[in-house]
Amino acid sequence: MNSLGFSEFRHLMDLWDESLDKENYKSKVESLLDTNKLLLFFKKDGEIFGSGEDARVTFAKMKKPDEDLPSGWVEEASFTAKNLTKELEGNPSNHVFGHKDLKDMKVIDREEAESILNKQANKKGEKIQDKEVIVIALTGNKDRANAQNFIQAKEKK
Repeated sequence: MNSLGFSEFRHLMDLWDESLDKENYKSKVESLLDTNKLLLFFKKDGEIFGSGEDARVTFAKMKKPDEDLPSGWVEEASFTAKNLTKELEGNPSNHVFGHKDLKDMKVIDREEAESILNKQANKKGEKIQDKEVIVIALTGNKDRANAQNFIQAKEKK
């Protein structure tokens, strides 16, 4: 629904409001998982993490070491994963996990990760930022690299 307003800026505010609707959370979560090519999903400390193929292989070898691996490799090995809970809030967050972290991780499948992230997105709806809508509204272009006169700045909280 469009607002009654006499300013062209009102249109931008309507776009922003639409981006926060609950229907958009699901597509935002799916987009987050697809664009990062995530294959391994797990829960740790109430947050959802995801990682790609290389991290998945390292994780598997840490759980079940090969005979070919040098002794002590498992204790020294590590992999990175994205904190998807933080990513939904617009805060990119990569974490490094090692052997000591394995006991606190619970591996989940993609569907469960999506379900949990959708619930978290609905609870934290006021914090979620749809950056693509902002870029389109300000520049008329989805690609920030091609956007003219677009300056991105981080705000202090």
